[in-house]
Amino acid sequence: MALHEFRGGMNLEVPFYGARRLNATIPMAQLRVSENGLWLGTSTITIPKDRRSVEYRSGEIAEVFPSTGLLTRGVGIVTYDGKTHYFWTLRPARVLKALADSGYSIRTARRPPSLLFDQLPIPWRRHRSQ
Repeated sequence: MALHEFRGGMNLEVPFYGARRLNATIPMAQLRVSENGLWLGTSTITIPKDRRSVEYRSGEIAEVFPSTGLLTRGVGIVTYDGKTHYFWTLRPARVLKALADSGYSIRTARRPPSLLFDQLPIPWRRHRSQ
């Protein structure tokens, strides 16, 4: 079982202090990829343990795709539970190759929606889960 590890940034679709997403800038996040699954998270101690990472088995990953944001490049990860997480890196081709070599399906590139506003706890905005 080959394990690939990458340092970068992330944007997780997890509730965090009233916001829908948790962001960690480069180089505060880590992505671990294997044939069995992947782990994306940060070790920042100011974030509660149950919010600082996500882990999925390979069968729970619906698709992986290259993604370019306003100032970022990286990889989007869509899971069967309906969430999309992003890993930001300076070397997205390297990460995509490791994901493809581990058996993940790479789809066409797309841009993320405006993630900035998903991170702000705006009281009048309805969350998707409601």
